[in-house]
This record gives sequence, structure tokens and C-alpha cells, in this order.
Amino acid sequence: MDIDRCKALIYAIDTGSLSAAAGKLNITTSGISKMMSTFEHEIGFELLYRNRGGVIPTKKCLDILPSIRQLVEQNEMCDKLVETISEQPQGRIKIGCAHHAYLSWLGDITKEFQKVYSKIEIELIHDYSSNLLKSVENHEIDACIISKREGNHKWIPLYKDELVAWVSENHKLAKKNSISIEQLKKEPFIATHVGEDTDYARIFKKYHIVPNTRLATKDVFVTYTMVEAGLGISVEHSLTAKVWQGKVKCLPIDFATDIEIGLAYLENENEDLEKVIEYISKSLKKT
Repeated sequence: MDIDRCKALIYAIDTGSLSAAAGKLNITTSGISKMMSTFEHEIGFELLYRNRGGVIPTKKCLDILPSIRQLVEQNEMCDKLVETISEQPQGRIKIGCAHHAYLSWLGDITKEFQKVYSKIEIELIHDYSSNLLKSVENHEIDACIISKREGNHKWIPLYKDELVAWVSENHKLAKKNSISIEQLKKEPFIATHVGEDTDYARIFKKYHIVPNTRLATKDVFVTYTMVEAGLGISVEHSLTAKVWQGKVKCLPIDFATDIEIGLAYLENENEDLEKVIEYISKSLKKT
């Protein structure tokens, strides 16, 4: 997401006025109106209701607003860190990420990071949490953003997430306020990453849930598409689920599915890499 558009949206909601928001950004009202139209076109749904009295957020906008505020706060934190960091370390750092939502944030952070550390090469790697942690402990990568796992590593908590259920808007459960263990067991289930050490596999094991698996995929987008088509239900991290918009509803699960997401790394004798890891963790950490 474009940071400037995110800031413009927050100002518009907080002030209730496009013209007031435009004043804060030192742009014209027509300019911010165009930014909002572009933003809405980009994500595929309306963000603001416009009337003579000003603007108010739509329901879908309110659903993603906390994540947008967090993204802007993280970007501002990056800017502050950029101002305070003066040394120029050199080298290469490999960062693993198990969660799709954090990949886009890492892209923004990397962009700002390289303005300061222009001589550091960054490689981003996507894999499962357990695989990435093994890579860290085997010194194959420097750090990773994963769901919490046991191991011999340092841990910086970043975010508390949870699972939600994906159901088609035409599904009989779509009007429910939440979904139960029995419903997860009974309904046709679309499994993602079968056989891997995923968070939902761990939680299902904890609650002795054996889903009625009808389809399996290795791609979240394919799972989402199948759910949208009404072929079954599935589960996903709430943070990732909010990124996807379409004819799919996210239902709370009525039992505890708390997941701690954080940054794992080993004690490093290289001070430059320690500084880089600290930079990234502070930029990502939820305030």
C-alpha cells in the first residue's frame, strides 16, 4: 500500500473532511480526492462515504483501518530511525518471512532501510515458520519473522494474531457471528499446506480437530478462490485474511487460537548485522 495514500485516508477519517486532511498534507482538496479514488480502485472497494457534511469510513474501511494505522506508525518509526542512524555497515543480510502480510511491510521497510544502509544487500525469503527457524539456527539466514516456535534463538515479539474462518458470503454459516469446533469438523474443509508444521495444524491438533478435508492446496490464493467459489471453508491468520477482499467472509473462531508472531535470530558477533536486525524489529514492532 502507498504510505501517502494511507496517511491521507487516516487524516480524512480523523478530521471528517477531505479539505481539512488536504490542509494537513499541504495538497489541494482535488488532489486528496484523487488519491482516495486511486486508493479505492487499487484495493477494490469503497473506503469513504462522501456527503455535504464531510466523509465517514465505510464498514470495510473500518475493518482494515487498524492495520493501515499500524503501517503508517511503522513507517514513521522508520523515518525517525533513519534520522538517528549515521554509521554505514556493509555486507549482506537474509531475512525470512512466514506471513504474507509482513512481506508487504518488509518491502516498505527495506526501501527506507536502504536509504541509510546503501551498502547492505538484503535478501527476503518466504517459507514456513519451522523451516525458517531451522535456517536461522543453521546460520543459513540471519533472522526471520515467524509464529513463535521453541528453539535456541533470541526472540522479539511483534504482534498477537489469531485464526479466523473463511466462508463464502453465500455459505449457510456466513450469517453466524462465529464458528465452532463442531462446525470446523463437519463442514467440507479446504486445507492449505497439508503435512507442514503450520499454525492451524498445531491448533487443530491441540483441540483434536480432524477436519472434513475435501480439497488441499499449497497456495493461500488458491484456497481463497476455492472458498469464494463455495467449495468449502478454511482458516487463515486474521492479519493475512484482512488483506484479501472479495466474496468471502472472515468469521471469528469461538475458541482460543492466539498466535504470537515475532522476529527470531541468533546472538551475532557482527555488530553491523545486530544493528540491522534491531532496525527491522523496531520498525515492525507494534506500538
